[in-house]
Amino acid sequence: MKDILYKIVHVVTSRVFILFLVLTAAFGLIWAGLYNIQVTKTEYYQQKAMANVFQEVQTTGQRGCIYDRSGRPLAVNIKTRELFYTPDTVNPNLNQSIDFLLDLIAKSHEEISLDQEFPIGYNENAGFYFKDDYNVTTNEIGLYNFIAEIYGTSRDQLTSQQKEVSAEEAFWRVCDHTFGIEHTDIDRMLQIAQIRYAIFSGRFNQTHPVRIMRQISESTEAKIMERHADFVGFSVEDTYTRQYPEGELFAHIVGYVGKISDQELEEKKEQGSSYEVDDTIGKSGLELTFEDKLRGKTGTKRIELNADTMERVSETDLTQADPGDSIFLTIDSEVQKQVYDALYKQIKSLLLDKITGQKSDDGSTYSVEDILIALIDNNFIPSQTLESSGQPYASSLLSMYQSESVSQLEALQDLILNQKSVAVGSYNEIQKDLYDYMIENMRDAEHLSYDYQKDEAIYPAYKAGQMSPYAFLSYAISHNYLDVSSYGIDKGTDADQALEEIIHMELDKLEQGSQFRNRIYHYLIESGAFPAVDFMDLLYENGLISDADGSREKLNSGELAPIDCLKAKISQDEITPADIDLDPCSGSVVVSDPTSGEVLAMVSYPTYDPNLFMNDVDYFNRIVADQSGPLVFRAVNDTRAIGSTFKMCTAIAGLDQGVITKDTVVHDNVVFEYANSPDKPRCWNEAGHGDVNVVTALDHSCNYFFYNVGYLLCHPDKDHKFEDYVGLDTLASYAERLGLASKTGIEISETEPHASDSDAVRSSIGQGTTAYSCANLNRYTNTLADGGIVRDLYLVDAVHDSRGRSDWTREDHTAQSGISQDILDTVKEGMRMMVTDEHAKELSVLDAVGIHTAGKTGTAQEREDRPDHSLFTGYAPLDDPEISISVVIPFGGGSSNAIPVFRDLVADYYGLSLDSK
Repeated sequence: MKDILYKIVHVVTSRVFILFLVLTAAFGLIWAGLYNIQVTKTEYYQQKAMANVFQEVQTTGQRGCIYDRSGRPLAVNIKTRELFYTPDTVNPNLNQSIDFLLDLIAKSHEEISLDQEFPIGYNENAGFYFKDDYNVTTNEIGLYNFIAEIYGTSRDQLTSQQKEVSAEEAFWRVCDHTFGIEHTDIDRMLQIAQIRYAIFSGRFNQTHPVRIMRQISESTEAKIMERHADFVGFSVEDTYTRQYPEGELFAHIVGYVGKISDQELEEKKEQGSSYEVDDTIGKSGLELTFEDKLRGKTGTKRIELNADTMERVSETDLTQADPGDSIFLTIDSEVQKQVYDALYKQIKSLLLDKITGQKSDDGSTYSVEDILIALIDNNFIPSQTLESSGQPYASSLLSMYQSESVSQLEALQDLILNQKSVAVGSYNEIQKDLYDYMIENMRDAEHLSYDYQKDEAIYPAYKAGQMSPYAFLSYAISHNYLDVSSYGIDKGTDADQALEEIIHMELDKLEQGSQFRNRIYHYLIESGAFPAVDFMDLLYENGLISDADGSREKLNSGELAPIDCLKAKISQDEITPADIDLDPCSGSVVVSDPTSGEVLAMVSYPTYDPNLFMNDVDYFNRIVADQSGPLVFRAVNDTRAIGSTFKMCTAIAGLDQGVITKDTVVHDNVVFEYANSPDKPRCWNEAGHGDVNVVTALDHSCNYFFYNVGYLLCHPDKDHKFEDYVGLDTLASYAERLGLASKTGIEISETEPHASDSDAVRSSIGQGTTAYSCANLNRYTNTLADGGIVRDLYLVDAVHDSRGRSDWTREDHTAQSGISQDILDTVKEGMRMMVTDEHAKELSVLDAVGIHTAGKTGTAQEREDRPDHSLFTGYAPLDDPEISISVVIPFGGGSSNAIPVFRDLVADYYGLSLDSK
């Protein structure tokens, strides 16, 4: 017995037994807990689990900033509070929530800011209308996509009846069927529809919030939070908005950012980059080129969402997202502004000089009507203003327009369908234009094939205006040039009936187009039906020009003529050359250090404000439609013939190839008889320049001398016969060697230059098919100024990471042109002579203050009905160049018109005041 007790005690007191008891107790507790969770409180923990959903998402650090060479900000990030809505939120009262929101912001004078435009607009005069971006004439695909959305089908499945739905019918369908919007005030219904459509457009990425307001005040945010139950799905977030403090001044260089497109996203994912569907990405300029450097480094965070409403409960950073790199430019913003102002001032001056009141066929002078029509054409007066302003003069013009539109359409319909034998050549000017617009629409929509232009049986007579529209279109139907089935008309339909239906449809479409609208306005202005004084009053009453100077009363009293009032408004920059879009309305300047290629200024006019371009839909649409081309960075992407500035290249080629020497003398006979073209080229000076050598030929810009060099480079035989390509290849080779015919190497997108491949004789003076940018011209000038060394241009001085360390090294691209110093000195002698002779008095003023320069003018003809281009390129000082400046003013009216810009910029660089000298 004692043995048994002893054994029991021994077991109980052993460490193994004690461990067994501990483990048993622990497992018992675990089992009890599990039983409690799984059986006793099953429902409780199921609800608890349902209450929270966790998502792990990628975050991106702030985008790096861009600065000028002095550290002034050019692109920065501004913290803002923005209002969002998450599309997959369950909110059965969404329309009511939006209505509450609209009431709140109306009281606080805040604005809705949507990334997605609603296609339908409304005003009391015109009623409902499809906006320009969704007009059947300008964007048929966009319109049909929208109609397909509201009918719940695809664009390909739309019926002809659905395609013809009016803007009003589409609006009511959106309200009644798509979004269930209660019928109240039209404007309020439209506002709700706009927001609902923006949310609807985000349906493909439902967990990603849709922006409703770009900036929300603290008071509005507080009111939304107070009424949280009324705003399910809405949230206010801290965001960083890209801002460009210098606005227009650096728009083309810095560029802008925007939401990544589907194509960009696909490309980035193929490259292995971690972009998401709504990420911001560089779209142009340095923002695009240095996207990988500027973009913030990625991190991750965990987001807790309410399982019922999918509203955000909390978020936790898991890995840090670091800021992107900062970029420092070679350009000083103050110098950039000086250059911009000098260019703008000259373009404006040239335009004002041409507004004489006299109309001309070649654009050498303008009448008041020319300017007013140009303002209409370039949408300076938005069509919505005319249709909805309700102001007296706008209403009067609109009434005239509506009456004239009906009259002209009825007349055109009658001519085509009833006066079937009347040829187009018998139509008046407006009828011809409207008919041409109609045919253009038919071709653009691919109803009418271009193949009729190959039909010798009818096309010559049709082109000459000797055929009636009815006869032509009937012929087009019978020969399958005009596809009736594309209009939804059965091919078995009688040809006359089909044609009548087509004409009615096309005239309806014509009436909706901007070409028709503008042409009717042209007629009303040209005919005097709407006088110039009334037009100016229209501008005043709609706030497009200011009456702060009391000019309106003077205009209406007759004290101030419309032409003088108009010129005053241009002088005061209330109306700009870009607004008018008549020659000249554009230009570019590049300023650099010829010894390094460092860009000191690079300007393009017209330009745009990237802050508005990114955030204001109306501004975006206006800039995109602006015919003066503000989005084009002319300094690097506007390539044109450079005229006589090419003559230095021709001189170098001739001297280096030995076809001329410095002492070669040629007599200017004005007409150069040895060109291969039937129309022989002429020297610009009809009296000729007499005997000239290469230096004096550069000085006087003698075309005849350089025609002869181009001819000699072709190695003609004794009968003066030659092959153009021989000389063209030589000229192209030297243009390449001198840094003209190749890209400049600058860090933003630039157009490939083009050496002429036609007519060696004309190409020798920078005509032919030559196409070079202002930047190409500047790089070439640097080569001449710096002893034949070819250097790339560059804009970026440094790139620093978030800790201030260098994160980028520029590749050095320097080459030798291989041109001897003697030849370069000969050419520079001619350039020096050019700026000091009696034909360049504008530049001699620099010599008077001790600044010696060298340069060359350029005049290039592109079209006979428009003025010549104006170019100048040069450098200073003469013996030890520090700065080179190239100026291009398209259709500026000749080379002398570019000289003042060069002169003023040299003076600015050296801190001189020419006015006082």
